[in-house]
Amino acid sequence: MRMNRRNVLVGLGGIVASGGALLGTGAFSTVTADRTVTVETSGDASARVAFEATSDYASITNDKLEISLTDANIDGTLTATGAFNIINNHSAEITLDGPWTTQSNNIDVTLTAQNNTLAAGGTTPVDLEIDTSGAAANATLNTTITITATT
Repeated sequence: MRMNRRNVLVGLGGIVASGGALLGTGAFSTVTADRTVTVETSGDASARVAFEATSDYASITNDKLEISLTDANIDGTLTATGAFNIINNHSAEITLDGPWTTQSNNIDVTLTAQNNTLAAGGTTPVDLEIDTSGAAANATLNTTITITATT
């Protein structure tokens, strides 16, 4: 084979390519770096996703929203429009994943936000429905409902 510029360039290119394949690309698979993380908590009344009690069925106790109803009728349904508000104190729009439900002892509780999308600074009322159809006298429900908001 005669040596000319094309053959020299092809040969050098092959050497570089095979060297790269043999030695790798120089990329890495793991990086470890320490960073500072600061978290401050707030009660439900002032957090990024805040809750505001707006009815006799809702209150803020120990910085957390609580729903409470005593002496509910058996085999009945109670609906409270706007039992509490959810307030978006975040700088971006949030989406709520409701409605939220829980059930025990034939007592069904459903919380439904009137709007599932809240702009920054927005507020939505949340309706409460308690259905005691089939519940025995003196039945109780004491549980937690998880409300999720995503940006």
